[in-house]
Amino acid sequence: MGVEVLEVLNNIFAPLQNLGTSSLTTILAVVGITLIILVVLGYAAYGIIRLGKLLFSMRVKEFSLVMLGLGIVFLVIAIIMP
Repeated sequence: MGVEVLEVLNNIFAPLQNLGTSSLTTILAVVGITLIILVVLGYAAYGIIRLGKLLFSMRVKEFSLVMLGLGIVFLVIAIIMP
């Protein structure tokens, strides 16, 4: 499974290796991808912090219901995947 993911990623980034003779286009493409990755990481960190604050402010009953819902979602995904 892991090798298939690497092949998909390689197919996505393969055109960047053959952008042409200009190294400027390659540099710009790498800078653009880096900026996109940084923005995604920033939003992910922000979301994790917000989730942590939300979990710490929940009551026991609310937390139990969230865990129950999460368990049901995981079961449904496990049934659908095979």
